[in-house]
Amino acid sequence: MIHSFTSGLKIRALQGVLPAFRAPAREQLKAEGVDPNHIEQTLKTLGNQYCRQLPPPATLVDMMLPAIQDLLQQEQISSQEIDGVISVTQTPDYMSPGNSFVFHHKLGLMPSCVCLDLYGTCSGFFNALLSGASLITSGACQRLLIVIGDAFRFSLLYNYNDMIHLLSDGGGILLLEAADAEHSQSLTLDFATFSASFDCFTNKILSMREPSAELVHHTYPRIADSEYRRTFKPLPEQQNTSKQQIEMFKAARHAQQQMLSSLQRLLKHTNLKLSDLGSSVIHQSVKGTFDQLNVMLNQAVRSHLKHTQDPQNTEQTPDPWSCFDTERDNFFPFVAEDVGHLSAASPLVSLSMAAERIPDCTTKPIFLSACGAGTTITSALINFAPTHIYPLFIYQ
Repeated sequence: MIHSFTSGLKIRALQGVLPAFRAPAREQLKAEGVDPNHIEQTLKTLGNQYCRQLPPPATLVDMMLPAIQDLLQQEQISSQEIDGVISVTQTPDYMSPGNSFVFHHKLGLMPSCVCLDLYGTCSGFFNALLSGASLITSGACQRLLIVIGDAFRFSLLYNYNDMIHLLSDGGGILLLEAADAEHSQSLTLDFATFSASFDCFTNKILSMREPSAELVHHTYPRIADSEYRRTFKPLPEQQNTSKQQIEMFKAARHAQQQMLSSLQRLLKHTNLKLSDLGSSVIHQSVKGTFDQLNVMLNQAVRSHLKHTQDPQNTEQTPDPWSCFDTERDNFFPFVAEDVGHLSAASPLVSLSMAAERIPDCTTKPIFLSACGAGTTITSALINFAPTHIYPLFIYQ
């Protein structure tokens, strides 16, 4: 579904945030006991040489607070001028109250400030954009902060693929504000959900349907649970079987196809062509994903060109790829080579790193997209020309 905001909104500033400590990817894989014969293939597939890690006792909130204060200072905005904060994480430092309320307290925001906490895996950035844009354009807020990030040190998150080995701690900040028609910024979002791959991506560790023994025995004993606890037998630990790997490969390929379809929908909605865009800015942990996306994109372009050059073609035969008008060999660049998998913060960190490295990413509309937990594709077309994109804030 397309959501378009054409007036009343401005993305004033953004900044990526990373901890200073970089763990060599090879050493991290060794520390986790990965089969030495598998390490080289894993590094080649993922494409990362490092992952960023936040040393204890620092937490995500500890890392993000000075970055937020620095951004507000550079923008010459006081904490009393912020009337909304949206926190996005799947590794919250605080469950109740959530991280957004901690940011509210630590930053000294005004009592009327709206505080929201979202959980959206890799799609969290786009969910927050939709929520923030809706709050701004409805008049509920005039200026708000979107704070995105994860610190995986004590996380229970677990997937049956290689991305888990090189999870990176990190975050990003987005400053949204109301704007008049002359200074408004166009924002178009696309959301698509395909749940066929749900089973192979479900996080069993956090499942209430199939809880672990630790989760059952370390929660308070409700009377209603007595019989369940007495007869409880945890499921055996699942292994990364070849069957599951095949299913995840199929799901990943389907997600890539859905990502191109999302790009197609956004281009058609905005009456743009592929040649009108700057390079996309997407960072995931698998370099092969980008290589495959570039191949699939240019296959669609060639399909369109063949369609238009066919002398037997008639106007009654629709061309699904008509907006893909030119080949783009590196439309999907692998931006953040020295950062592991960042989940929801990936777009903001990549933008901070890419602003001076990728042509046109701040002068033309760019395509951003993410696959959330293997079941959603969320994308956006945004022109960041009016946005202040700051270099990475490195937390020491």
